[in-house]
Amino acid sequence: MRRILSQIVFLVVFFVSSSAYALTSGSVTNGSISAGGTSYQTFSGTAGQGVHLSGYSDDYIVRIDIVDPDGIDWSGSNERFVGTLPKTGTYTVEITATSPSLSGDYSLYYVRGADSVSNGSLTSGESETGTLPELGLISYDFYGESGQAVIFHTAAAYNMQIYVYDPAGDYWTGGNNRVNSTLPDTGTYTVVMRGVSTSDTGAFNTYFFLGGEGVSNGDALSGTNDNGSLATNGILSFQFDGLFDEGLMIHTNASSPLTIRVYKEDGSLWTGANNRILDQLPEDGRYTVAVYATSNSFSGDYDFYFLKMNQSDGVSDGWFVPGTTRGFYLQPNEIVSYKFKG
Repeated sequence: MRRILSQIVFLVVFFVSSSAYALTSGSVTNGSISAGGTSYQTFSGTAGQGVHLSGYSDDYIVRIDIVDPDGIDWSGSNERFVGTLPKTGTYTVEITATSPSLSGDYSLYYVRGADSVSNGSLTSGESETGTLPELGLISYDFYGESGQAVIFHTAAAYNMQIYVYDPAGDYWTGGNNRVNSTLPDTGTYTVVMRGVSTSDTGAFNTYFFLGGEGVSNGDALSGTNDNGSLATNGILSFQFDGLFDEGLMIHTNASSPLTIRVYKEDGSLWTGANNRILDQLPEDGRYTVAVYATSNSFSGDYDFYFLKMNQSDGVSDGWFVPGTTRGFYLQPNEIVSYKFKG
């Protein structure tokens, strides 16, 4: 009888110590392992979706191994894993120490494309601040429509890798510190960020812009100059109403070249150049403008000069008066504008 009871107790204790817990996308799960032990977690996903797992411990290097829904070893790596699910179903994550003699607590970060995120939704024209833990993952989402342009920048004392997943959760695009592209589908996108190096940690800023959506700097007024300080890898954005065939002139000035992009009301890219744009609007509507440094390391003062060439639009220096002379000092890339009757 004692032998039977001892076997039952053993089986119950073993089951509890090896239970698998379901991971939540966008969250961190804390656990621990004993020397030579294994901790089990699970997550579910659809074939083609992207997943991120990142494990940190003060006591050992975390080993991550993943078993697919059929019980077959799929993949694994030390500390960080990024992959595309080959099958639909529930996966098992096995956490161990790379040295079996070590033990202690660990933190496991998990994000899946088209699932919940850690830092909420991005808003066009706004910036976010935060702190990246060592071996941590930061995730956001945003809604966009097919054909809309998107710009996403990060700034930190270290380089950040950006991964963007489409509304189905499949990997779409990415880059270090910057993403600038056109959305292929309509729906909610997932953005995942991590340090390039496993030792990267500390404060960061993000800057987000969608063509045709909210802007950071308000309305661009004809004949005026907006000036201020551009943050490292920051994005300035403006909006204006325009008419078909109306002339448009935009100049920027800074100690480093600035990229200008102009977007139509549907959010698609119309035109762009470095420092200067002179063109005629292709249609009536509300346009948005994004401005950022060509170099992702620049920060400093800028000037943004804006002029629409329509009789009703404003100018910087008023009316020409017949028989008079005007003198001025032209700043680098400045636009000086007048009206006259003829």
